[in-house]
Amino acid sequence: MFDVSFVYEAKDVKEAIKKLVENENSEIISGGTDVLIRVREGKDAGMGLVSIHNIQELKGVELESDGSIIIGAGTSFHDITYNEIIQKHIPSLGEAVNTVGGPQVRETGTIGGNICNGATSADSASTMTALQADIILEGPNGERTVNIKDFYNSWFEGYEKAPEILLYASDFVEEKEKSRFLKLYKASLPAENPVSELYPEYAVRYGLLTEQKAFDL
Repeated sequence: MFDVSFVYEAKDVKEAIKKLVENENSEIISGGTDVLIRVREGKDAGMGLVSIHNIQELKGVELESDGSIIIGAGTSFHDITYNEIIQKHIPSLGEAVNTVGGPQVRETGTIGGNICNGATSADSASTMTALQADIILEGPNGERTVNIKDFYNSWFEGYEKAPEILLYASDFVEEKEKSRFLKLYKASLPAENPVSELYPEYAVRYGLLTEQKAFDL
């Protein structure tokens, strides 16, 4: 059993935000592949969970009339990898999220959760930084848009102005040249710097190596 105070299934984004406001000791859950691990480890023990798993407006990939791509935060890694719009316009993102965990995790885990978890090894976040993506969040005071490179404060700490919900990722730079996602691993952590250079990841775009560095704490 997981040590949580409650689990609430929100019908829409407004209801989810209302529940977060009413319960300060609560957080969003969608796929749960990160949140439930933190609960099991005791880091988020006793928290209330507000589920946005069944909010359909947060799922899917759309190509707008102006050419911009919108990815719902509740879209699974599997659905992103095999989406025709992703494969045609930003295939490196599809490659990146296809390296997350195993098949079961990719069927369940969502791109919104991967971004908000704030891990330096997040496969989607590093690639989206190279693609210069914006993310759209909503809270009690309405929506705001921030570029993903400005979203993080530090390791495992996003710049959400709680209580906020990540809605969509958008405004990606289209890959006009052949691109690949390359993931590099570090075998061990240096004792004098346990966070910096943890699992560095790179998105390669037309011979240009764009590095998403780990945060120094």
